[in-house]
Amino acid sequence: MSGGAISWKSKRQDSVALSSTEAKYMAACMAAKEAIWLRRLLQELGLDMQDPTTIYTDNQSSLKLMENPVLHERTKHVDIRYHFTRDCILAGKITFKFIPTNLQAADSLTKGVPDMKVKFCAEKFGLVLRDN
Repeated sequence: MSGGAISWKSKRQDSVALSSTEAKYMAACMAAKEAIWLRRLLQELGLDMQDPTTIYTDNQSSLKLMENPVLHERTKHVDIRYHFTRDCILAGKITFKFIPTNLQAADSLTKGVPDMKVKFCAEKFGLVLRDN
């Protein structure tokens, strides 16, 4: 918000994912829940929240799964609670957009990255000022 991150979290998922798509889909649900909570907080503070909150992901397969409500053979085992993201998208509260992995600021929270990537992520989070 206003150029800086206001919420971020890194933790192990509660259940085991059978693929990277499923893991990202589960993480998207957690991000959606946090975004909905923040939207409600901002509304209570008097800020108008008409535009959807954008959440970026670097997994195109999970985006396709969010967009397509038809359950496929490969995804019928996914717990129904993770389909919360679809409801948020349909309600116009959240939108998910693809971002290439090399531009994903959250990498520094989930894996070891080189110094340049740490600096890039810190700038994206609004933790440091950019040199002009």
